[in-house]
Amino acid sequence: MKLKNQDKHQSLPSNAKVDKIATDSLKNETDIELKNTNNEDYLRMSEHESIDPFVSASTIQTGIGIAGKILGTLGVPFAGQIASLYSFILGELWPKGKSQWEIFMEHVEEIINQKILTYARNKALSDLRGLGDALAVYHESLESWVKNRNNTRARSVVKNQYIALELMFVQKLPSFAVSGEEVPLLPIYAQAANLHLLLLRDASIFGKEWGLSASEISTFYNRQVERTRDYSDHCVKWYNTGLNNLRGTNAKSWVRYNQFRKDMTLMVLDLVASQAMILISCKL
Repeated sequence: MKLKNQDKHQSLPSNAKVDKIATDSLKNETDIELKNTNNEDYLRMSEHESIDPFVSASTIQTGIGIAGKILGTLGVPFAGQIASLYSFILGELWPKGKSQWEIFMEHVEEIINQKILTYARNKALSDLRGLGDALAVYHESLESWVKNRNNTRARSVVKNQYIALELMFVQKLPSFAVSGEEVPLLPIYAQAANLHLLLLRDASIFGKEWGLSASEISTFYNRQVERTRDYSDHCVKWYNTGLNNLRGTNAKSWVRYNQFRKDMTLMVLDLVASQAMILISCKL
């Protein structure tokens, strides 16, 4: 399938460019921060860093685990492996007990010392529950089709549920980028965006078997190209905004700045780096 606009593909951020963001910003800002930090503050800063009060190992590990699982599955276009990936993601992001999405929110709120407005939090969590339920239904249908790929009914069901779920992602993503709440919602946005891109990839892999026309498959692919660019741009923009907002000249601001840089690299920028890989894997 050819892209409608080759320039769009060329504008996608490379992994090296994304990875360089955190490194460059850290180097530049570290020089500034240390020059403006007196000896007493520096000693307190060192003590704070040894404690790392805002680190949540389980929160970070969830982000690392999902990014690693996605990268490990790319280039393996087998239906069973992809169904297994969705099962893993459902278990990680929609587990029984406390919402993992709430844990993401609370972690960033603590780092940046900004509470998400109640209406924005409730809307995001409500839409995430809906996406989780719909993804679970699609996953179940995908597994049923995998077991009997020649079954006309199973093929029709999974195709229709795929189309409905993909549209649902288009409709719900804006809930994770509410004006004024972009930074605290950024890990939510990044995870949801990656899920949407993974889903769009399914049309390139399974679309022909499901009975999608070449034109329909091309439409999904071109949407994936556009969304990859848009999602990457959003994540990089608000990562940098959040980092710049934490600039300061005392130990407390330095700790928050450094914690944000480290944690959001793992929870957001690593996912951004995988977005271009998801797109490339459509052509493998």
